[in-house]
Amino acid sequence: MLISAARLPIAAVLLAVAGLALSGCSMISDLVPAPETTVSSPAPVAGRETDVTNLRVGDCLNDPAGGAVRVRTLPCSEKHDDEVFAEITIPGDAYPGDDAVVAAAEDGCTSRFDAFAGISYDASELDFHYFTPTEPDWTAGDHAASCVIGDPAGAVTGTLAGAAR
Repeated sequence: MLISAARLPIAAVLLAVAGLALSGCSMISDLVPAPETTVSSPAPVAGRETDVTNLRVGDCLNDPAGGAVRVRTLPCSEKHDDEVFAEITIPGDAYPGDDAVVAAAEDGCTSRFDAFAGISYDASELDFHYFTPTEPDWTAGDHAASCVIGDPAGAVTGTLAGAAR
């Protein structure tokens, strides 16, 4: 492309204007705060009916009857059987099989028990169990096991965090 000498100053002016316009956008973006991008887990909501695969850390509940897959969460300030104390993400794309899922949940929950309860699992009078994803859950994208702590002696009121018993 051939630019004549008469058009060179016009091209330079247009280029300068474009440069200022673009740098102005940059300055404006510095003045306008960026949208919040922090992702956080929603707080547990007491009194919601949920599938056991959707339990959240901090949820309190009563033991589901007969292996039910739906439970109602309770305020931890009310008498309850269990409290979700950890969530274990089990790695892998393909379903590893029931035994591998249970082993991962057992290991993961045991390793997180001490930090939550404030005492080693072996020395504690408290116990835990877990809800694990089934193969259909896994295929649908749920690879997490929920670790649930409770007192074998009966229902408790309040959290068991730091109970050290």
